[in-house]
Amino acid sequence: KWMAELSLVKTLAQKFRCKKTDIYRRFQSKLETPDGVFKVLRVIVEKPNKKPLTAHFGGISLRWNPLAAIGELPNIIWSGRSELLERLLAGCF
Repeated sequence: KWMAELSLVKTLAQKFRCKKTDIYRRFQSKLETPDGVFKVLRVIVEKPNKKPLTAHFGGISLRWNPLAAIGELPNIIWSGRSELLERLLAGCF
């Protein structure tokens, strides 16, 4: 998380031609989540007659959760038999 945040801050500092500390002063805020209060980098864009657009970096708990469900299925690369072996067993030469 620290490396990704530092990369983001360096990129923004280069874009706005200022120091990294200026980026932290300008965009750093606190975000309350069910997991607690986190320091995040946040940008809020006000729009007339609409809800403001909000983007933040951070605010995700990095604690280990043993009950977390993994939603990925393993990729099946090996089907068990090769094509040549299947043809030999089928009698198709």
